[in-house]
Amino acid sequence: STRKDGPMLPLPWRRQHKWTPMGPRRRHQKAWMLVLSFVLIWAIVFQSIAHRSADLAAFGQQHADAPDESWEVVSEDAQHHHHGQPSNPRPHIPATENGSFESRDDGDLRSSSMATRTFKIPMEPDMTIIERLRRTIANDTEYEQLVSKCPPTVQVEVIINEWKTRNGTITANQWTIQSIDEFGQRKTVGGDEFLPLFFEASKVNSFVRTSSNLRMKPRGVAHVTDQNNGTYLLEFVSPPYETHSNDETKFDDIGTFQLWFEYTCGIGRMTRPTKDHWTDGGFLFSKHEVKNVTIPHIQPFRAPNASFDLATFDNVICYGDSVLQNICGKSWDKYNFKYDNMEVKGNAGRLIRRDIWEGEAMDTLDEWHGTVLNATSLSSTMRQTDSEMDLLDNNNRSVALILGSAAWDLYSNQGPIEDSNFTDSLRMHSEMVQFAKRKYPGVAVIWRSPTSPHLAVLNEQDCRKNEKCMDRMRYGSISTAKYLHEQQMQLMQELNISYLNVWDATYLSPHRHIRDDATHYYKQQNQKFIDMFFGRPYPSVWKLAKNRKD
Repeated sequence: STRKDGPMLPLPWRRQHKWTPMGPRRRHQKAWMLVLSFVLIWAIVFQSIAHRSADLAAFGQQHADAPDESWEVVSEDAQHHHHGQPSNPRPHIPATENGSFESRDDGDLRSSSMATRTFKIPMEPDMTIIERLRRTIANDTEYEQLVSKCPPTVQVEVIINEWKTRNGTITANQWTIQSIDEFGQRKTVGGDEFLPLFFEASKVNSFVRTSSNLRMKPRGVAHVTDQNNGTYLLEFVSPPYETHSNDETKFDDIGTFQLWFEYTCGIGRMTRPTKDHWTDGGFLFSKHEVKNVTIPHIQPFRAPNASFDLATFDNVICYGDSVLQNICGKSWDKYNFKYDNMEVKGNAGRLIRRDIWEGEAMDTLDEWHGTVLNATSLSSTMRQTDSEMDLLDNNNRSVALILGSAAWDLYSNQGPIEDSNFTDSLRMHSEMVQFAKRKYPGVAVIWRSPTSPHLAVLNEQDCRKNEKCMDRMRYGSISTAKYLHEQQMQLMQELNISYLNVWDATYLSPHRHIRDDATHYYKQQNQKFIDMFFGRPYPSVWKLAKNRKD
């Protein structure tokens, strides 16, 4: 404090005294405090190590009584067989950005050893799967014909191959699952569908703000490759645009492995009208998990390499089903988010059918967006290659038209019946994009891929009470949607049409669905999907209030 008529007064806590040297007693007290702090720190470290060891011991004890469980260590060059399945002489090593393979460790993999661990999930066969299928397929003769060719899968054996260097460091691991029938026999036929998820135990941010029934954020979601011999390869990838999407795998971490049994014996790949007389579509609603499992190798998510940049177009028009409508920022009659150059009117999915598309679908497109599409100069020329797309005549406005059809092809019970290869639908897709190119020659036509459904997000009791839910999801499956995606991608490549590929991003986001909706995604996630195709930062996006309309 100060006084105008006098000198500065000392603050109460600023005592003016001379410095005196520390006495022996004070020095001893300080030394003992340092020693106690050192001991306390080491006690905390040892306690953490003890807890981790206890977790690992609990995992080992959990599976110690499994009769078929094994742990074998062999030289990498040895010819090792496990339950009749030959091991891969090359370890599964994460792919780099350019597609080549490299080791995560400086040690020589040729001098490493391979260890194999197995465990079963669930520990006992899930016989409720048999009960569900018997209720679903009411006709006993039809059920017996199905199981005679393929006994349902009620259990799997998880096989983990780990490669270690001489000093014991894990450099890579590979996960495989072997399907097992109700008699305990390892199956030799494919056709099962699984959704494998891994949750990291050490992450406190595992819970995600979403209305989906899958409320926990997975550390990794596995792509499943059916080997058609009863075994399935798992390739774990981080979900897109999460906090750990680019984290490096640390093989000393543990977590929870969760496995959804979705379909068995090829039921998920059946198309109309084969299941119309069933009580439901045969989805199993069976979930099992094992805790304290060593983390698998999880690859980071990589956005698709698009041959176009939506930010470079003056107008981007979205025309298709409700899934495309959501990805472009709109739900029903309101925008959730909007880019200045993007326009979407509504849901035209019901019109994109092979019996009415050329009339109603294209007439509606012209009615909604004809002003912009027809205003594009017919003399504009477009160059479209594998690596780039641009309009050569910069004097005219550049317009992109995003088309897409999948949800109604896959899940609708209306319209003409489709074969299992979607032959007629693919022919319609081809005719549709070629018609759009002829009618709007100055417009860049882009096709949006199918998105992945996740029936695991549905509440079984609520869905069974809702006849519309059961009918809509009767033919919904990841395998069928993935097949249509692969066929559409090949078709558009042959037609030289750019492909807006959101398949991987949607498959890896099962926790981002709208509540009790296996096909549509949360609005924030939809914006992340479309952001992948804006090649540079695009600030002219604005969000609308919850109830604000056009």
